[in-house]
Amino acid sequence: QVMVWQHPACFLDGVAISTETSGRGKCKLTKAPFVAGERRISCTAHTTTSNFKLAAVAPSLRALLALVPGRKLEHIEGYGLLDAEEAALLKQAGGNEEA
Repeated sequence: QVMVWQHPACFLDGVAISTETSGRGKCKLTKAPFVAGERRISCTAHTTTSNFKLAAVAPSLRALLALVPGRKLEHIEGYGLLDAEEAALLKQAGGNEEA
């Protein structure tokens, strides 16, 4: 197992919102399975991508965004895929977005 350190802004460049296609994937944090079509946070570091449930990673996303001035949830690749409920879940744990 390898641990990788990245500057917060560089790490955010590898964060995206994606869609589970098969229904066979699991959240790296909670180990809970994804349902096909479910939105998830995908984090890529070097060549490894880990997928997370939105609710599981939302608080950490707030802390990460707070470290990078000017970055907002809306800047995350795939943000437009979220429905209103999913976006609200992430915005509750928000970061730098303006009201």
